[in-house]
Amino acid sequence: MRPVECARPGPEKTASAARRERCGGVLESAGAGAWRQWAPGVRAGAGGFTMIEIALSLAIIAFGMVAIIGVLPSGMTVQRDNRRSIIINEDAQFWLNAIRNGLREGTDLVPHVQAIHQYTDPVTVDPTSFVKPADNYELIGRLSRPFQINRARLFSLSSPASQKEAGGGLEYVMFTTVTNCPVTASSLTNLWDLRLVFAWPIHANGEVGALRKTFRTLVQGSLESTNNLGTELFFFNNRVVLP
Repeated sequence: MRPVECARPGPEKTASAARRERCGGVLESAGAGAWRQWAPGVRAGAGGFTMIEIALSLAIIAFGMVAIIGVLPSGMTVQRDNRRSIIINEDAQFWLNAIRNGLREGTDLVPHVQAIHQYTDPVTVDPTSFVKPADNYELIGRLSRPFQINRARLFSLSSPASQKEAGGGLEYVMFTTVTNCPVTASSLTNLWDLRLVFAWPIHANGEVGALRKTFRTLVQGSLESTNNLGTELFFFNNRVVLP
C-alpha cells in the first residue's frame, strides 16, 4: 500500500477532524470498520452492553419482582385485618353505649341484624330463640338479658358505604353477657358486668373465623324487666357508668 501524505491540521480544526482528513482516502476505500481500527483510542463496541451484562441486569430485575410479588399478598392481608379491627373497635363502642344506656327508640339498627338467639350454656343454643327483632326496643332488650349468653349475627355499622352497597360490609358475631359484679364498697350496689365478645369474619359457608376481641364495662343501676308480647326484655335504668 502506497504511503498516504497527511496534511498538517490547522489551528481551527479539532484533532478528530484532522485525523479523518489526513487518512480519509484510505478509510473511504476500506469502509466504516476501518475507521475504528485506524483511529487511535477508539475501541470497537465501546458504547454498548455485552450479553452477559444484559443477562445479569434481567436477573436482578426478576429477583426484585419476585420479592415484591411475594410480599404484596402478605401486606394486603395485614391491611385488611387492620381495617376490620378498626371497624370492630368502632362498632363495639356503639353497642356498649346502646346497651348500658338502654336504647329503646327507633328502628335504624334492625337492618344490621340478621338474627339473635340465646345460649343456655357456652356451647348449647336454644333452638327456639332464633329471632329477627322488629325494632331497637326488642333488639337491645334481648341483648341485655342477664345470666345467659346472647348471640347476634350482625352487619357492621362502621363499614364504608361502598362496601355496604357491594355486599353488606363486614359480618361478625357478637356475644353479650350481663352478670352481677361482686363489690366490696357499700356505695356500689347493683353493679353489673357488661361484656361483649366479637368474632369475625363469617365465611361463605357460615363458619365464624378465629379472630376475637372482648370489650367490657361496668354499669351501676337497676336492670329492669319488661314484657313485650310475651317476650321478656331487659333494660338498664338509673345508670351511673363506670370507666
